Order: sequence, then structure tokens, then C-alpha cells
Amino acid sequence: GRYIASYADHFGLRKFLRLSTCVTSIHPCRSEEEEASGDSAWEVAWRSGTSEDAEQFDAVVVAKGHYDDPYTPEIPGQAAWLS
Repeated sequence: GRYIASYADHFGLRKFLRLSTCVTSIHPCRSEEEEASGDSAWEVAWRSGTSEDAEQFDAVVVAKGHYDDPYTPEIPGQAAWLS
């Protein structure tokens, strides 16, 4: 949202970000042996609106917002225990 965009603008990071973008695939470009020696590369493909593109990166951070909508499992007896 706005917080991330404002933070990126404040610290001059906007050029490194692709906001409102859906990653469609991530694939390693190197063998496991090359990655083990520290030579890693990843091809990331994404879609933004009607545009699609791909690019290679040395590293990938997966920040998909998993904790935006927390999941609380239903546990039998939980309500009685919490009361």
C-alpha cells in the first residue's frame, strides 16, 4: 500500500520495486552445484496490468503478504479453554 510506496520514495528505492505486480513464475538459472558455490541467478516473470515481462536476478525475496489475513484454526474445546 501507501506505506511501502512512501518508504520506497523516501529512501530512493522505487527504481528497485515493482508494485501492484503479480509474479507468474520463478525459475533457477543455475545448477545446484553453481548455486552451492554462491553463483546463483533466478528468472522472475511477472504481469502488471496487461503487460508481461521477465528478468534475471541474483536473489529473490518472497514477500507475498501471507500474514495479511491471519488464519486461526478451529480447535475443539478452544472457546471453553479461553473463557
